[in-house]
Amino acid sequence: MRAPSPQSTSTDGDEACGVEIGQYLPASVESFFEKVYPLPSHAFLHPETTRERCREGKIDPALGHAICALATLHSGSDLQIRDRATAWVQTAEQRIWQHLENPTIPRLQALLLIVHYQMETGRFQRAFMLTATAARFAAAMRLNHERPDLDFVAQEVRRRIMWSLKITERYFSVGLPEFEACPIETIYLQFPSAENEFSNDGEPGDAFTFDWRLSDATL
Repeated sequence: MRAPSPQSTSTDGDEACGVEIGQYLPASVESFFEKVYPLPSHAFLHPETTRERCREGKIDPALGHAICALATLHSGSDLQIRDRATAWVQTAEQRIWQHLENPTIPRLQALLLIVHYQMETGRFQRAFMLTATAARFAAAMRLNHERPDLDFVAQEVRRRIMWSLKITERYFSVGLPEFEACPIETIYLQFPSAENEFSNDGEPGDAFTFDWRLSDATL
């Protein structure tokens, strides 16, 4: 199998978000970091980078739709709002399938958010199958290996994606080897850094660490 090109591991999207979420995206990004990001296995988007790409209109379309969907799901119970979130998550998933053979960091981040959305709305069978696809994306981009040639934020994003994926996978595998999509023995990564350090692009901090979210993955 041909290895993904360097472009496929970029954190950039290949097109701008469509107008269908343009008016909702800025508020959704802020809502996401306030209500969704602190939840276990959701902290794999770099806050400042995500906000900057949102302001510049450069956020990956699949990721933009997934953020809007999950943020909306956590923000209101109105039926019309929920219908809008459902449409957004479906659009995000469609964009993933359109580029299935070309995984990127933003698309994998979007796929993980889609998995969480499906789990939170009771569609566990779909979430289970999508988790396996996410594991394939991660393997194709070799996210289970350290990349010391990258800057701090890029390395940290890769680690957080991989460990978040492992935690999510354990919800389904429940310790059964036949259901494991990313065995712990194949993850050659250190645990993510403290949250304050991540949010400040590598500056030291003593805020809560990511390690408590990884407890299930280390069993």
